[in-house]
Amino acid sequence: MAKEYGQRPSTLLGLRPESWEAYQLDSAALTLANRIDAAAQKEAGRAARRRHDDGGASITRAIMRILDPDHGKAPARGDIGPVRRVVYDLRPDGEVTWRYEDEPAPAGSTPLSAAA
Repeated sequence: MAKEYGQRPSTLLGLRPESWEAYQLDSAALTLANRIDAAAQKEAGRAARRRHDDGGASITRAIMRILDPDHGKAPARGDIGPVRRVVYDLRPDGEVTWRYEDEPAPAGSTPLSAAA
């Protein structure tokens, strides 16, 4: 990366060149760049064997598999899904119930925040 940009990644972020943090960042950046280059070359070789040009989409997918291994995978079984807000309602009989915010309120109940 230093050859391509003319400086180390750590200096781009303003880290002291002799610091441990700079060394770690430069090492991580080099490892990631090498993995991306290897994946791109491997995918380019596959594309050449297929004799089909997909405009670089297969290389992009290979790089995304490195950066985000879970990219495009279905959620794991038991995944709770999106977070939904809970609202508490006070019924006319004094009982407190809960519901998800996007569900309709029970008839005659008052949202607890409004009851105070």
